[in-house]
Amino acid sequence: MKSGVELQIFRNIWELKAKIQILHSIYLKSILSIVRKLLIVMKALLDMLTLSEPLVWSLMLTYLCLPLSLLSRGLLSDAFASHAMLHLFAVGALGGVVLAMISRVTMGHTGRAIYKGPNMSIAFVAVIVAAVIRSVGVALWPQHMFILVDVSAGLWTLAFTMYVFYFGKMLVTPRVDGHPG
Repeated sequence: MKSGVELQIFRNIWELKAKIQILHSIYLKSILSIVRKLLIVMKALLDMLTLSEPLVWSLMLTYLCLPLSLLSRGLLSDAFASHAMLHLFAVGALGGVVLAMISRVTMGHTGRAIYKGPNMSIAFVAVIVAAVIRSVGVALWPQHMFILVDVSAGLWTLAFTMYVFYFGKMLVTPRVDGHPG
């Protein structure tokens, strides 16, 4: 027979566990609510003529990789899958933002109109698809990890090779507007 103190400790632990489960549920609902609102805002922004502008929609999609990466890393209980989602941030958010920004900055700093440059849509999509394959693909099909990593790396390489192909000449020739720099 358990003593009164042991029963009280057991009740306290049980109540604490129930409170933690409630807080965890509230926390998850809050995170999902924030993500839902973020998606609604991003959809609204995309609908406002941004689909015709690859530099804009590419930034929106790459920024979306950041909260999705963090959310999935926090919610997944499988350590391997959770780690794989780090690549949604690294390849998608970082790689995508870098590609979009160097494309935009190259146009501006070489005296060209920012939105009149080469169409980099394929490159921007390639980075996003590379991020999804490297993170979600590897998490869902770990037995195919090596081929998925290779495909992802190929898409990432394609994207940045397109940048060098389209923008390389701009970077090594004088500004088109005649200004120094």
